[in-house]
Amino acid sequence: LIAATNRVQEGWARDDVRRFTDALRAQTDQLPSVIGTGTAKLPGFPSAQELTAGKLEPRQLAVRASGWSAKLGQIQGRVESITVGEAPAKPGSEGEPANTAGGRVAMLSSVRDAYAAALGVYAEAASIYQKAGEAPAKSRTATALVEQGAATATRAGQAMDAAAGTLARIHARYDLDLTRQMPGESAATPPGVLPPN
Repeated sequence: LIAATNRVQEGWARDDVRRFTDALRAQTDQLPSVIGTGTAKLPGFPSAQELTAGKLEPRQLAVRASGWSAKLGQIQGRVESITVGEAPAKPGSEGEPANTAGGRVAMLSSVRDAYAAALGVYAEAASIYQKAGEAPAKSRTATALVEQGAATATRAGQAMDAAAGTLARIHARYDLDLTRQMPGESAATPPGVLPPN
């Protein structure tokens, strides 16, 4: 009876992890339109480099970056609101993470917070790009800000990969599929490869 109960609990927890991952993926799948190449009409982060090459007007970059900030803010807000069940009324006991995502896997709250924090760093990069667009054209300040924005975006990608690594460990714990990239994970990380502890 105890073994049967444990299997049922394990099944529910596995379902929570699956639903959480699906909800997260629905949001992170929108990231390439901002941090990737985007589209011809709405280019992404890499297009900021065109400012230093003189192919992009500063005002255009400022407008683009403002749009990037808005989109990233939307995605971040939706990630922060992901839940898989009702959060327990009592906080976790000492040493246990708070279960603000609800459900049966308290660690999902920490994963959600890590993803939201990574999105915040991407938003910081967008803000830096906007400042580059507001700086005098072809100035050292504008060039330095574009470089700083790119470095910040790289840092955001590393934070996103770290969050994805934690989610991958949870997937491994519940014997879930590790052959597919985790939500938001960079293509440089092969699916199914857990990061070192």
